[in-house]
Amino acid sequence: MSYRQSMEPRPCVVLDGDDRWPGTVLAWQKSPTGWRGWCAFSRTMPEGYPLTFEHWLPADVLEQASTPTSPTGVGADVPR
Repeated sequence: MSYRQSMEPRPCVVLDGDDRWPGTVLAWQKSPTGWRGWCAFSRTMPEGYPLTFEHWLPADVLEQASTPTSPTGVGADVPR
């Protein structure tokens, strides 16, 4: 497996069915099944409390996020 080198953390959106969770992609990795990102994200549980997760997620559930500090709209730079 190969890793994308020299990457700064990038804001992203984690797609989960109809839900969208803000997160940060910390690294990319090329696996035999395609690209995946090491992502930290929080989601609010049905009981109302937040939980933070860190997981390798497939690129197809990650979307670039625009932020006020990113005027060009460049976010997670999702490999395809």
